Formats: sequence, C-alpha cells, structure tokens
Amino acid sequence: MPALNLVRTLTHPNSVYAAAFSPDGKTLATASLDNTIKLWVVETGAEKARIKGHGDGVCGVAFSPDGQSLFSASLDRSLKIWTSEGVLQATLGGHQDYVECFA
Repeated sequence: MPALNLVRTLTHPNSVYAAAFSPDGKTLATASLDNTIKLWVVETGAEKARIKGHGDGVCGVAFSPDGQSLFSASLDRSLKIWTSEGVLQATLGGHQDYVECFA
C-alpha cells in the first residue's frame, strides 16, 4: 500500500462535523460546530469564504450535482440553501429536533 502524506491542515475554532467537495473538485466545504461553513480552495488550502447564518452548529454540508448550490444542516433545526459562493437563498425550518444529516 502506498504511504499517505499530509498535504495541509484546514481548521475551524471548533469541531468539524462534515466536509464535501464541489463537483469540479476545486472547492471544499467544511461544516463546524462553530456555527459556520468554510469554503476552501483545494489547490492552495486558502480560505475562500466563511459562511455565517446558522444559530447553532452546522453538522452537514453538500453541493448540488451542478455545483451551483450548497446545502447545510444544523443543530438549530434548519436546512439552508446557499449559492456556491455563500449567499443565502432559502431557509427550511419547522423541524422538531436537530437536523443531523440529509441526502
């Protein structure tokens, strides 16, 4: 088996619960208990954007198949739909408990 080598470390000030690559593989989204989503440039590891809008930890994140939308699930009992650049498009609420995952 080939050896694995650490390429870079990307951080949040709290636990990271989920990560997802954009369909083109150029962006990585990370979801954290610090209530944010971060977008990273995969090639360099640079932070591209820090998305704020959830009232509690973010525990799920995924890109749409076309890469134009980003979805997030939160312990604030909501799902949010963002543009791929982090502009809020919609909030889906009304859940009775934490939204921990989605598909």
